[in-house]
Amino acid sequence: PLRSSITPTGYDQHGGEFPLETVTCDVSGGVMDDLSGYTPGEDVGTFTVTATSGDLSASVEVKVVSESLGDGPPRPDAVW
Repeated sequence: PLRSSITPTGYDQHGGEFPLETVTCDVSGGVMDDLSGYTPGEDVGTFTVTATSGDLSASVEVKVVSESLGDGPPRPDAVW
């Protein structure tokens, strides 16, 4: 299956990066592994990935439009 790494990064009001505490990720479809790797489930559609660190959180939508062809490269119309 396709797998993508998601790297949460903290930014202050001036655009400077700052370190985050422990980050947890929740997904509405698919699974996240311990290394922040997202693997979509079998369904196509739009899903939400939410990263939380302390009292900060941010979400991103992931759109799964097709499945890969086995273990080979994704099809040209596979976007997520």
